[in-house]
Amino acid sequence: PQFDEAKNIFIKEVYGGCLCCSAGMPFTVALNKLIKEVRPQRLFIEPAGAGHLENIKKVLQGPFYVPVIQLTETVCILSAEQLTEQKYAENATYLSLIAQSDKLCISDHPYSPQAQKLATHYKKSLYTLQQNQQDLAFILQG
Repeated sequence: PQFDEAKNIFIKEVYGGCLCCSAGMPFTVALNKLIKEVRPQRLFIEPAGAGHLENIKKVLQGPFYVPVIQLTETVCILSAEQLTEQKYAENATYLSLIAQSDKLCISDHPYSPQAQKLATHYKKSLYTLQQNQQDLAFILQG
């Protein structure tokens, strides 16, 4: 685990396979430990390409976590590579993440037309990262 005391940010990487398929025992154990020891105000979960966002939401909205976690909007961050390479355009797992997310976000401004096309297709709002305080406001508004 990494902790940036100046920014009050704690980062924990969870290993042990897909966190979505079997309710992810390593994920739930690590999340429980994080909640108990750190008591975070906000969690950011990156499923590392897994397309089972609905399963993650289901776990986080289950009876154990309802008293502790308030699930807000989910954000899918689109990269230039994901917007330009055919292997993503035809990948059901990748497209599932886009479809299941609440908002889309892009970090590469030149690829905004491709991102806007996806946002329109999936009826999602699209935000372009500014790499400043506006990004934090975008994240916190959910």
